[in-house]
Amino acid sequence: MVWVLFQKKRFPGILLFLSAMVLMVLEAGRVQALPFFPIASNSVDIFLAGGVAASPDGNFLVGLAQNQTNACAQLMSSNGVTAAPLLNLGPSQGAALVAAGTTNFLATWAGNQVEGALINLDGSQAGASFNLPASPNSAETAVGYGGTNYLVVWEDEGTLNPGFGVFYGQRVNGQGQFVGSPLLLGNTLAAPQYNTHAALAYGGSQFLFAWMRTNSTSGGWDTEGTFVSDSGVVTGPFLISQHISLDAMPPAAATDGTRFLVGMNRDSTRTSSGGPVWNVVARMLQPDGSTPGPEVMIDTNQATINAIAYDGANYLLVWGNHTYTTNSAKNVSFEMVRSNLTSLGPVFNLFSAAGPETPLFGGTVYLDGQFAVGCMLGNLEVNGSGQIIGLTSGVVEGSLLPSSIQPPVLHPGLRAGNAFPLRLSGTPGVNYVIQAASQPGLQSWSNLITNSPLTGSLEFTDSAASSPIRFYRASLP
Repeated sequence: MVWVLFQKKRFPGILLFLSAMVLMVLEAGRVQALPFFPIASNSVDIFLAGGVAASPDGNFLVGLAQNQTNACAQLMSSNGVTAAPLLNLGPSQGAALVAAGTTNFLATWAGNQVEGALINLDGSQAGASFNLPASPNSAETAVGYGGTNYLVVWEDEGTLNPGFGVFYGQRVNGQGQFVGSPLLLGNTLAAPQYNTHAALAYGGSQFLFAWMRTNSTSGGWDTEGTFVSDSGVVTGPFLISQHISLDAMPPAAATDGTRFLVGMNRDSTRTSSGGPVWNVVARMLQPDGSTPGPEVMIDTNQATINAIAYDGANYLLVWGNHTYTTNSAKNVSFEMVRSNLTSLGPVFNLFSAAGPETPLFGGTVYLDGQFAVGCMLGNLEVNGSGQIIGLTSGVVEGSLLPSSIQPPVLHPGLRAGNAFPLRLSGTPGVNYVIQAASQPGLQSWSNLITNSPLTGSLEFTDSAASSPIRFYRASLP
């Protein structure tokens, strides 16, 4: 006999019943062990990761650069299997950036000019590539989809004011046609901009574009934002960061559909050799550009934000540690946080070094009940000032994480005396509590352990299972 308890803030349908004669489990949804799979890897080419986009059919597209000279893209299925051949897009100075629409993808990259191409949902290119209305001295910065049109943002350095970056955005429809004229994003002629892969997120009826600009008073860097409406109206710029950074590094952003979470990189001190000491901070942004609360510190261990994704309830933050230092202890870290920026559990790592190739950069997108995660592993050469001077090898790997609200599952083992082993399957970075009771009443449960399944599963043995009848359940704390 099995009782299933339904209680607010508990996961329904997860209860173990143990007796001297019967052991039964009812599962509300099974969480499998975390899969790991190659996205771009061979013995000849060096790959760089540029971004991840999820399509309506559950697949996801990864933007790449091959040998640092050619933009390309790889379509992956929702279970981590290669869904199409590697798509070569054209010569490029960096990796392709990708976004997913309702019927296709859009990839952008910078060769001699900023170019774009539509990609079918099957991973093939849809027609010829096209040039964005950018000058030759431009670099692609961000691309996103807003429900009707794509928005491509590039940084144009030197066209209007030599030495000063100018950000433009161009709306592109699903047929690859330009919608309106290029948009000047913010008061960009007043001071230099940081021009590498700024953040773009769509929520409600507007895009948020976030970038870094020099502060004319302090000489440091602020993170600022601009909204672009569906009709192409630009609002801003407005200040997002609370504190000035000595150096510049691109932010990241995601939306819950209305508000935006912006992850920022900030350094207030430098190393003895002059390199930045990076911290990751985060701040919520209202749809009118106001900030309801202060910045929240995420990580101080030479951390630089890479990506953020939202699963309908909580956010997954991705950042690199020691990416821009000579320290060999490089890694990519992950954390699940609530909308109030409190953590659901511990920071965790998914990818491990393979020989000289260490985890460097991560990306993520939410699709079909799970996070698709990509990670570039490489042998990166960095000088004492935090400048990348070379990349001798690189591969891109992937994994799939269940959403933060996926119910955990308790798997029973074989009882030996008073010892009853349990295995909890759940989402890494989310703390669960395993409870036991002699009766399945609302007030009779006692906590046995609170922990997170950092590899997708957590082993625990109840050494006090001496009674002939005992019930178990897993829930959020």
